[in-house]
Amino acid sequence: MGRKSVWDDDENGGGRISLPGPLTVLEQIPVAEQKRSATVTGPQNVTTYRGVPVEVKARVALAAERLGVPAGEVARYLLEYGLQAVENGALRMEPTLAEGRRTLFPPSGWNASSYVPVNGAKRRKKKGGAARVSYRGIPDETVQAVEALASRLVTPIGEVARRLLEFGLEAYEAGNLPMQTYAVVMKNTLYG
Repeated sequence: MGRKSVWDDDENGGGRISLPGPLTVLEQIPVAEQKRSATVTGPQNVTTYRGVPVEVKARVALAAERLGVPAGEVARYLLEYGLQAVENGALRMEPTLAEGRRTLFPPSGWNASSYVPVNGAKRRKKKGGAARVSYRGIPDETVQAVEALASRLVTPIGEVARRLLEFGLEAYEAGNLPMQTYAVVMKNTLYG
């Protein structure tokens, strides 16, 4: 047997290596490597409610700071406490009609006879005008329970969430709703 050529292939019985055909245009385009996402721990679902005032958000944040837990955990606890109170009959929610929609918070002093649309046109509110709050870690079951309650009351979801949060905050601030924190055991490691 003679010297081997670089073109010889023992697997093909000493024949020549077959080269691939020409590349398509798409195969010729360089593709950037996908960046690895940062390792994130804990729940990542974000729940946003419109119509919750900044004062309520600040009170939730203050309670979370005092307890040393994320604001989303406090919001979850307050929402679940409020939902349980509605279920037990301790919290009654009775929406009223205000400016053509049902609300749990009618404007003070609003009178049906004093509301007159300009030129028969309906007044529009700016979409970004309502205060919004967002919390991480509220489970889907709790979010769906708030949505179901809002649907049953034919009231905006944000107003129901606001009322539940305020009810829970009032109980917490009065000392009737104890919130106890628990230590989470974490281990240190060099490997994920």
